[in-house]
Amino acid sequence: MKRLFLALIGFALFAGCAVAPVADRTVSDVVDLPGLKKDQAYTKTLEFFAKNFVSANDVIQMKDKETGMIVGQIVTSYTKALSNVDVDATMTVELKDARARITYVAHTMNVSGTGKRAIYQGEQAESLAALKKMTEKYVAFMNTKASNDW
Repeated sequence: MKRLFLALIGFALFAGCAVAPVADRTVSDVVDLPGLKKDQAYTKTLEFFAKNFVSANDVIQMKDKETGMIVGQIVTSYTKALSNVDVDATMTVELKDARARITYVAHTMNVSGTGKRAIYQGEQAESLAALKKMTEKYVAFMNTKASNDW
């Protein structure tokens, strides 16, 4: 009986530490980019990467102007219970005239500098919410008009 009890407790502990499947760590949004042609959106998306990440050259893993696709490895942060959480993710931007599809796949997280680790079941919602904030930042940037007054 004692072994069964210990086995059930052990199972409950380890079941709570299961790594979230990729589908549960993926979020995608289609956003409107009014007035932007595909080529203009492509150039402005590259500018977004350059202005929002420390090194756009290190972040951008693939770019193809013909297909309108840019893939980057990004890090975004959020705060949870007085801890800073960094989420490593792939950000894929697919562009068409006046629209973009942005897809994130969260890979790992780092809680207050303790080192990278997997994202477990139950943690993916907060990670994806932080990534969705990046989409809001992207849309705001894309909808700003360039100033010719310099």
